[in-house]
Amino acid sequence: MYENKLLKFIVTLFVPLWLSACGSLDTPLEAPVDVPVEERDHGAVSSYRIVPPPAEPGESARPDKAPHSALARLHDDARQQLHSGQYPTAVSTLERALRIAPRDAGLWQSLAEVRLQQRRFEMARNLAAKSNSLATGDKRLQAQNWRIIAQSHQAQGNQAAAQRAWLRVTELSR
Repeated sequence: MYENKLLKFIVTLFVPLWLSACGSLDTPLEAPVDVPVEERDHGAVSSYRIVPPPAEPGESARPDKAPHSALARLHDDARQQLHSGQYPTAVSTLERALRIAPRDAGLWQSLAEVRLQQRRFEMARNLAAKSNSLATGDKRLQAQNWRIIAQSHQAQGNQAAAQRAWLRVTELSR
């Protein structure tokens, strides 16, 4: 009987502590949050307001708006790796960035550029087309993608397709 009560006490005390230690707040809360809590004694529901602590001076309130976010650093690293000829490393870095932002047309364009440099022409064209599908309204980026498409067709000896792609580059560059 005594052991049973002791076990219940330990479970009710340590399990919630253990579970709360497993959770984490990776991103800071931006606004107060009302959390409904049912009180066991009378079944009434009340809510408690959780107010996030103020941001430290000089700290950005929104990490995705920070000038050097993780995504921007990954993209910069990939560009440097591309320019230094470290193509497999650049691919890996860009794929990691794309896991964070799969709808970023600039990342897809950079990956297409790496594939072009690796002479993987069909893949470069497909990646450039993917970037174009996401880059609606960004004519500069679309022109860069069509340049990749044109160069990959040219490298494979398909002059007619390359010529059509170069025309698209010219149209978008106006």
